[in-house]
Amino acid sequence: MSRQRLDRMNSLICSAVSELMRTKSKDPRLADMTVTKADISANLRTVKVFFSVLGGEDKRENAVAALGKATGFVRSFLAAELKLKYT
Repeated sequence: MSRQRLDRMNSLICSAVSELMRTKSKDPRLADMTVTKADISANLRTVKVFFSVLGGEDKRENAVAALGKATGFVRSFLAAELKLKYT
């Protein structure tokens, strides 16, 4: 896979997840979250999304818990938005 395509996919995933958290998320624990980076694997099957949270350690732990519960929601949104073969 070309590095240019991977970089483009990282950018698309990062912007899609940040848009999702900003517009469609109803969880107040995700209000102070900012998506900083996405890192997709070479076979386009797994991605790591990095984020930062304004506030202390307790806000970060709450955001991690909220993201854990929203995994399916995020995955289905990305599948519909990006139309990838594997999501």
